[in-house]
Amino acid sequence: MNHYRHHPQLALPINPHHFCATKNRRYEFLKAPAIYLGKTLASDGIAMLLSPIDNKYPILQPPENYAVSFKKNTYSYFEEIEATQLAPAPKITLPATDDCRVCSTTGKALCSPCPECDGDSKIEFETAHNSYSCDCKSCYGNGQIGTQIGGDHDCTHCHGTGQAYPKYHRVEINGIKIAAHYLALIAGAPDLQTTASEDKKKLIFKTGDQSGMIMAMKH
Repeated sequence: MNHYRHHPQLALPINPHHFCATKNRRYEFLKAPAIYLGKTLASDGIAMLLSPIDNKYPILQPPENYAVSFKKNTYSYFEEIEATQLAPAPKITLPATDDCRVCSTTGKALCSPCPECDGDSKIEFETAHNSYSCDCKSCYGNGQIGTQIGGDHDCTHCHGTGQAYPKYHRVEINGIKIAAHYLALIAGAPDLQTTASEDKKKLIFKTGDQSGMIMAMKH
């Protein structure tokens, strides 16, 4: 049985909101942190962050047609994260950033899923001869657009910095390759511990009372 602690005023080194699904309408129910299975869960379907329960967040209610499989898969990930032996993280060297195209480098924007690719970042189509997939030109492959530049809202693509990592830049860590923009979310966290999962498909990490995983890039 898992035992969870409740830290209502805990200062967390990793911002849960940076792990949430802000691009793809398919994961609309994950657009903000929420309480699920005894943890505060933040995920976009590729990366997952688990934090102690914080009652300012609501209880997660997955869509009815997805609830059973989501609970089964998420619980499996929770167990894997908790059971995995970790070691101090190796030195993480991130690539240079580019200007954020979503907020035009201002760091401030109201963002929404790209209406052309529906937040998937890619356009897929077929001809009589073949099937094709390419980056969406409307959102530059970012999956979201800035509907209003400036204002008080941090850009959810660059997290308010005005700079973003190129989409296909990856960094090798623990023998697997992780997208730079995901690795940047945990790099610099105090006492960071990491390891690759047994199947080499995920990076599992822990810092203080937070833990999680990031899916490895396939190519």
